[in-house]
Order: sequence, then structure tokens, then C-alpha cells
Amino acid sequence: MLLAMTACEKPSTTPTYQPVVDASGLKDSPSPVISGSPKPVESASKEAIVETTREKAKLVPQKEALKGAAEYDSTPTRRSTESKSCPGDMVDVKGQFCIDRYEGVIFDKKESRRVSPFYHPSYIHSKSEFESWQTLYTEKATPQGLITPIPQPEAWQLQGDFEVIAVSKAGVLPNGHLNGTVAEKACKNVGKRLCSQLEWVKACKGEDETQFPYGDTYVAGECNVNHAPHPISLLHEMNGLYLNDPRLNRLPSYLEKTGARPTCASRWGNDAIYDMAGNLDEWVDDPKGRFSGGFYSRASKKGCDQSISAHPRVYYDYSLGVRCCRDAIKANVTP
Repeated sequence: MLLAMTACEKPSTTPTYQPVVDASGLKDSPSPVISGSPKPVESASKEAIVETTREKAKLVPQKEALKGAAEYDSTPTRRSTESKSCPGDMVDVKGQFCIDRYEGVIFDKKESRRVSPFYHPSYIHSKSEFESWQTLYTEKATPQGLITPIPQPEAWQLQGDFEVIAVSKAGVLPNGHLNGTVAEKACKNVGKRLCSQLEWVKACKGEDETQFPYGDTYVAGECNVNHAPHPISLLHEMNGLYLNDPRLNRLPSYLEKTGARPTCASRWGNDAIYDMAGNLDEWVDDPKGRFSGGFYSRASKKGCDQSISAHPRVYYDYSLGVRCCRDAIKANVTP
């Protein structure tokens, strides 16, 4: 069984990325378009795969797919007592730099509207993918894939361009489907930046410099990683083709809300950073493209050293999110 297949494992053919330029001039890459015969998912039996006509999918409105007032509140989660070096929504890493306590939740900058976490956070891609998946959902579909509804973004997200911001917030679903350029912009728009790889690893290992946020030995279930079976195999026969199916991060018990596992905490003094190993891979500052940490179904026991550099910054899929950094605030020194 292919229980360990990850989002960025390559199928038996080579993906061809087709750049798209939106109205803001930002070049992005949608889901890989793959020709040939991808490697089938061995866990899905031929009897389970249903060929069907391309009827329109059932839809689930965003307010039903993403419930709770907290999901639509763009206020960051802050500590009551702030560090002298970092704002309240970030963790102070020994006065050297600051890092978001939680994985990024994406909002519209101008009107603080929640951007659907099930699509790439741009108008052109959200609209294109929402429309295409209403028929694509039938391709090599499992029985579960045929009955699982497509999440519908709010109307404004499908009507025109918008700027994005990354908010560090507890108890909400973080956004997947980010590429490196949008991740960088979402941080920049709130006065932050992407973390360097060195900063990211240091923050993840905590002040005790352990391999995992919780210690030096891998313990199953402490962080949201190594989750099997692979989510794509629940909806489709072939893993390599459907990396931006908007239903993947809605499957029960896969992507979790920020801070859902208190055991997956990288400790710094009396503070902690959550979900750095697992849940979503997180883009870091690398001009060639790199993301770190692993996501919920990545078959990895590398902990804080888990990193992927096989994709360019324009690449995105369901497993990719963001966490921002910023320089520490230096105290004024009187000569």
C-alpha cells in the first residue's frame, strides 16, 4: 500500500508547469499538468474506481465548509505580556529574530475577509480551479470521491484581484495551496518576511536544540505527520494528478487547526511555537524554492531537519503553507 506517498513525490512522468500571470503581474503555477501514465495508487482497488459522466459536483458554501466566527476574525492571537524584542503574535527566539507562533491564516488585506483555505489565494487561480473541479472530481474517482462536495469560495474571491496577508492565529484552519511568491507577499504585507532556512530550523528545535519539537526521539502522534492513507487515494485512483483538489484539506482528521496538538510545541522560555513538524509544509526564504517541516501525510521522521528543495517558488499544492519571521526589535542603547 502506498500509505507513505507525499505531496511532492514525483509520479512516473515529469510534470510540466504552466505559468499563469494574473492582473497584478504575479506569475504563478497551477497544478502540474501531467501526460502519460502516472503511477496508480496501489491501495485503491480497480473495483473501487468508478468511471462516470462529468456531471456537475455538489457544492458546499464556505460558511458551512469553514464554520465558526473565529475563522473569519482577522485579529492575530497575542500574548498578554509581550517580549521586548517581538510583537505579541510572535515568539522571541533569544532576541535574534521573531517567528509566528502559528501557521499562517490568509485574509484579504483591504477588507479583512477570510480567503478560502482550500484554493490558491488569488482571484485567477481560485476562479479557474473552482470551475474546473466541478467536473474534474469524477476523474478516476473512488466512491468517496464521487460524493464529497466541492468547497465554494465566497463570491468576492471569484470576482477580482485582492492583496493577501498572513495572520498568526490559534484554533483555526491554516491555508494550504500557497506558492512561494504569494507566501512571501502575505508576510511582507504585515511587515514581516519569510524565515531563512537556518532561522526556521533553529526555531523548530527550541532552546534545547532537539531533533523534534518535543525531544530527540520520534514519537508517533506528537505532531501531525505520517498520516496514512494518503488523502488523494481516498478521492482518486492516481496520486500524482490531483494535488490541488480543493477537498483534500477538508477530509476529516488530516489538516488540523492551528495549535491543535499541544505536544507539537517548540519551547522558547515560557513561550512556544506550534506545528513546525507536520500539519503543513512551510515556505522559507530561498530563491530556488524550499519548504520545511513536513505536512500531515509526509512519510518523514526527520523532524526539524525535514526540507524539500525540488520545486520552484511558483509551485503550489494542497500541502504548502506559510509561517512568517521578522527581525527582533533592538533596544535603544544610549551612548
